[in-house]
Amino acid sequence: MRNIKSKKKVREPIKYLGLDCDSSEELVFLFWCEELIEAGYISKVTRAKSYLLTDGIHNTYSYVKQLKTKSKPISSTQTILQGSSYNPDFHIYWTPKGIEKFCWQIGTNSKCDKLFINDLHFVLNGYTTVEIKPTFDQNGMERLFKNNQKFLYDKYMIFANLVKPQHLFEATFTPEKYHYTAKTKQKRKITFKTRTLKEYLPI
Repeated sequence: MRNIKSKKKVREPIKYLGLDCDSSEELVFLFWCEELIEAGYISKVTRAKSYLLTDGIHNTYSYVKQLKTKSKPISSTQTILQGSSYNPDFHIYWTPKGIEKFCWQIGTNSKCDKLFINDLHFVLNGYTTVEIKPTFDQNGMERLFKNNQKFLYDKYMIFANLVKPQHLFEATFTPEKYHYTAKTKQKRKITFKTRTLKEYLPI
């Protein structure tokens, strides 16, 4: 009897604010952004594009292939090293009051004392680049990110901000929707002191 292997279900990304979320951390980060959009600190959030960090190494060579009645010149290419690219998670477009509250600009004669760092690219294109990571880095992905972060800034002058949502919520405010789990809508157990956006940014 033929063995029929069951197909693994491919987890579809969750959609929120019209964006695909590949993890629960990305989803709850968008909860945070959503409240700041409604309060007028962020104008929009988009998915970030991919950036080529290193070119590959390729070897192109030619040779003559002998056929039955004639010779045929052949050109071929070998890949010695694959190129590498990096795709951050999101671009945040701030409003003027959002920039004033949350962003520090590289190159200004001031202490870096804001949550997000902006770069020359921000001045030209108007968005902050962010990478979302979980609080506990079980697979060592944060170390890989830090290398990509350096290469990205060295090649494109783009600074990718590392965001761990739980740390972000502790430092600022906890979005209302984070208090309940996305799937079961049960009350989430939160181990840190929370505050609302209005408590963090009283009008």
